[in-house]
Amino acid sequence: MLKPPQARWHEGADAQRMLSEQLDKIVADCADATVFCTSAWLLPAAQYLSEGRELMVLCVRRDTRVLALLPLTWGIEWLAGMPVRTLRHLGYPLSDRIGLLLTDSSPAVPTALIQGLMHCPRPWDLV
Repeated sequence: MLKPPQARWHEGADAQRMLSEQLDKIVADCADATVFCTSAWLLPAAQYLSEGRELMVLCVRRDTRVLALLPLTWGIEWLAGMPVRTLRHLGYPLSDRIGLLLTDSSPAVPTALIQGLMHCPRPWDLV
């Protein structure tokens, strides 16, 4: 029996390392990946975040195999005059099409991603 996939957050230097080590591997295994999912696009975006944005990567694994990778940024934006804590996909708003990096079609993988989002180490109001 397969172990259920587990979601884990990576922040700061750990998030940078995770992207550097895993991004191209998972993109190669994703049929729907676009140029905006590659390290050539996302690693520079991670280095030059807007002021006040922080890099966070949600990784879903089964044992040591990465099944999903969701590179995000966290920060506070002002919407309609109110501060809103947001999670945005890394590359937002410049990416035309941002694909979700999943290598396993099991329903347990998106479920683990959603559970990971619900247990984000930083509070958020809007994704």
